[in-house]
Amino acid sequence: ASLRIPDIDHSRRKAVTAQPLRFVTKSASAGSRHTLILMIDTVPKDPDADKGIEKAPPRRTKVLSTGLNQVGLCEEKGHEEPVEVNIEFQYDRDRPISVVAGRGTSFIITEQGALYSYGCNKFGVLGHENTNNIQTPLRVAPLLRKVIIKVATGHAHTMALTDYDEVFSWGKNDKGQLGLG
Repeated sequence: ASLRIPDIDHSRRKAVTAQPLRFVTKSASAGSRHTLILMIDTVPKDPDADKGIEKAPPRRTKVLSTGLNQVGLCEEKGHEEPVEVNIEFQYDRDRPISVVAGRGTSFIITEQGALYSYGCNKFGVLGHENTNNIQTPLRVAPLLRKVIIKVATGHAHTMALTDYDEVFSWGKNDKGQLGLG
């Protein structure tokens, strides 16, 4: 099945194109049976924000999910149209900057370097030190004091890279895929 693009009403085309887009796609990640899409608003960044003078709020981002694993249930029917993922961040001003979809798993990295995950947690692949399935994004507690810059998922394991070039791995290790030696 493909993502359904709504029909365009050409009679209103001028009115639609005259207004700026609110959100555009920043990145997307295809899992085995679902997709995550990271959207960013089109409001330009305030040039004074880098000088410590903040006039405008930071750019808003949102994460959309489509397909199976829509809300973290491993074999739910899913949706043909993307729905927004509800994320409760630890820090008020934090926002997602990267998304990774795996085999029934979803990972979100934030601007502060926090890692959130949800979905099927077989073999502990979500990193929460248990095998309970997670329906909404939850911060990966073992990495609370780390700044995560990249995450990769395998068939039944996950690896994360920190800003200090440390690699953490978890999940199934029957073939040595976690690299624990």
